Amino acid sequence: QMKLTFKKSDRKPGNSFLVRRDTIPCIEQNWHFHPELELIYFMRSTGTRYVGNSIGSFEPNELYLIGSNVPHLFTNEREYYQNEGVDEGIDIIVVKFEPDFLGSEFLSLTETHKIIKLFENANRGIKFSKPITYLAHNYLVGLVGSEGLSSIIGLLKIHNRYFLVKYFFCCSKFL
Repeated sequence: QMKLTFKKSDRKPGNSFLVRRDTIPCIEQNWHFHPELELIYFMRSTGTRYVGNSIGSFEPNELYLIGSNVPHLFTNEREYYQNEGVDEGIDIIVVKFEPDFLGSEFLSLTETHKIIKLFENANRGIKFSKPITYLAHNYLVGLVGSEGLSSIIGLLKIHNRYFLVKYFFCCSKFL
């Protein structure tokens, strides 16, 4: 049985959002939720995803956006935990940010109306299309290790990529 847990922010004080790249043997986490939206890019990993009331699989080169306070869990296949048949572990990029990480006034701008709708859809979990994931790849890799204004501009460039083609599929119908 999975017990739902609240996860405190692991963002550094003074930073407007968190970005990290994890290269580890397997995903070790609990069914959890947090106030930040979470952008997760699986460069190398397979397994099962639990987002809201949806269960499905995930695989390499998939990009997800999970909304604020949406319960979620990504687990690897058994082989990852037993270290069998898996040459390399997982390689993921995680970005966590509050919806208003640039201030509430930013989201009230005419230019940001699409992003508000995107954040609303993220409450059901979003799996981005292959073209969007491809377009976002270099920006996500570049975001790791970036600092200051460059990191904010990098995250905004990623957000801007979502709208270039049909951008997503919802993981769950209701939440």
